[in-house]
Amino acid sequence: MPSILCFGDSNTYGYYPNGMSGDRYPADVRWTGILESKGFTVIDEGMCGRSVPVDPRLVESFFERWEKLDPPDIFMIMLGGNDLLHDESVTPEEVGNRMDGFLSELPRLSWYDPSHTLLVAPVPMVEGAWVFDDELIEKSRRLGKNYERLAAKHGIAFADAAAWGVKKVFDGVHFSEEGHGAFAKGLLDVPLVKIALAEG
Repeated sequence: MPSILCFGDSNTYGYYPNGMSGDRYPADVRWTGILESKGFTVIDEGMCGRSVPVDPRLVESFFERWEKLDPPDIFMIMLGGNDLLHDESVTPEEVGNRMDGFLSELPRLSWYDPSHTLLVAPVPMVEGAWVFDDELIEKSRRLGKNYERLAAKHGIAFADAAAWGVKKVFDGVHFSEEGHGAFAKGLLDVPLVKIALAEG
């Protein structure tokens, strides 16, 4: 089966906002679990609250762990929303600079292959209990264009999840159950993902 390393935040982890702290949607609801049901081996690197890593020690800790893996067929990265959510002064361009720095470090991985790497722009935020600022919503929408330019610069694949009709729950940040299904559907339509599944 083809493998996919999914490096992301709470929406990769599958955080269930209606439960106790740290609860996740069931595996068959999470988009990562749906990918598994379609034939992928998923390496789930989702963590609640994660921003684009900029601390060299943190980046090194990821690399040390990932070096022990067999080369994944796809290395998918979806981060940036928390950078905006946690600091209202941060701009999409600054988040793009952080991501640019992280992507520039990836060639240090022995198995890294840009042709097998996918940068996904997070689903934009909507108004909700955690999001009540129109400017924040607009910033989250602008991440897509910044990431598209970065993907072209680094020679990697790009997908903008804003186009996939992913619904959010009451907080305006996290995917609903239906949203996970829509995200999985959109991801499975990305050419890089379709090719990996067909060849797997």
